[in-house]
Amino acid sequence: MATLEELTARLRSLDAYCHEHLWPEVESFESQTRVNYEPFKRRLKSALPWLAGGWLWGVFLPNSIARSSSLPNIILQHLSLVAIGIGVVLLAPEFIKLSQQLRDRFKARRALQNKIKERALAYFDPKLKFEPQVAFPQGLYTLCGLFPEKYDEASADERISSVLGETKYEMTEIATYRRETRTNGKGQVEVRMVPVFKGLLVRADFNKNFGSFTTVRTDQLERRLGGIGRTLQNLLPTQGLGTGGRAPGMKLVELENAEFEERFKVASTDPIEARYILTPSFMESVLSVQRKYPGIQLSFRAGDIVIAVPHPHDFMNNSLDLRNLTEAVRKMLEELHTALSLLEDLKLNDRIWNKRAGA
Repeated sequence: MATLEELTARLRSLDAYCHEHLWPEVESFESQTRVNYEPFKRRLKSALPWLAGGWLWGVFLPNSIARSSSLPNIILQHLSLVAIGIGVVLLAPEFIKLSQQLRDRFKARRALQNKIKERALAYFDPKLKFEPQVAFPQGLYTLCGLFPEKYDEASADERISSVLGETKYEMTEIATYRRETRTNGKGQVEVRMVPVFKGLLVRADFNKNFGSFTTVRTDQLERRLGGIGRTLQNLLPTQGLGTGGRAPGMKLVELENAEFEERFKVASTDPIEARYILTPSFMESVLSVQRKYPGIQLSFRAGDIVIAVPHPHDFMNNSLDLRNLTEAVRKMLEELHTALSLLEDLKLNDRIWNKRAGA
């Protein structure tokens, strides 16, 4: 079980690891997949006069020659096509070979990028499990209660899971969109996909035992309307499920931290247990994290915490720049390190009542 300090130390020694273990892979790739352009260039030199001559003949000469010749215009045009055809026949075999080389190099490059990513993640945390292609976590997305808005399209990119200190976690990069149609000024119907959520969905073992269901969602209504918004929330039904339905027994929970009340709307099936979860120190931690990640939301269910972290760009982009490998790997691991620091910022490793990871 790696700690955040141990992961930080691995980042400090990353340059040496890349130089010793990853750069040799890139050098081997470059030597084994080098594309030879010379046969294509030589063949192009012989085919170019036919191609250029046939095109010039077909565009500029037939009409002027036809006026001073007994040959029909169509025959003159066919002669230009014959010249172009000869050029294509000369060039085609080398063009096909070059295209195949480029396709093979592209596939090998993608495979190498995936391999380097997996090796770099294994160096960063040997216990880490990386899944580059996963199904959309429909159950978690729905049951966490953080997304009442319906969506039309959903995707998941990759999942990372491990243990940080004593906190078991998994994070999945997801995106959901709703379809929006409108009629423009010309009377045409336009369809666009509007993001509902794009970012990381993180599930981790919470450091307290509890059996209730509690959501901490961004409070847009009170932020706009102040105390009137709070009154309206008490009158409106509480939305607790991702499908937009009401979670049975959910009640609005009022807390003593005024800033927390202003920024978040807390609902729970057990207000007493919600206050047991959301202690004054924990609320301060959430506010600190919210300043770093605006739009963050949390859910507590069955002893786990689920964190929705908006992330507009691709998380740990898979297209590693092999020309600047060390910098690309460092950027990727630093992004993961920052995401994992979220668990430390929320003090999830401060174990209470002797709770252990995955208990």
